[in-house]
Amino acid sequence: MSENEQEQGIEIIGDTAPGVYTNLCGISLTPEEAVLHFLQRTSETQAISVVRVFTSIAHAKRIAAVLVRTLIEHERKLGGAEAKVDSGEDGDASSS
Repeated sequence: MSENEQEQGIEIIGDTAPGVYTNLCGISLTPEEAVLHFLQRTSETQAISVVRVFTSIAHAKRIAAVLVRTLIEHERKLGGAEAKVDSGEDGDASSS
């Protein structure tokens, strides 16, 4: 359970959601929502769709903030990790 979930007193019942590996993420935005499309890259030109997550723009901002805080804390404790990050000029941000 994340620190944010503990602060809000959220209890997660069961752990039934399957875990999946992803190494690529495309992000699309509409005026009302964000779509995070997680994929697993199989080669330079192919990827398998793993899952799409639809959420509000406001919640996407909260997810981004928690992710940044969590990564900063992780790197503070364990050191930095190298990451190749696409500039996302075409609207997609990807990492491999």
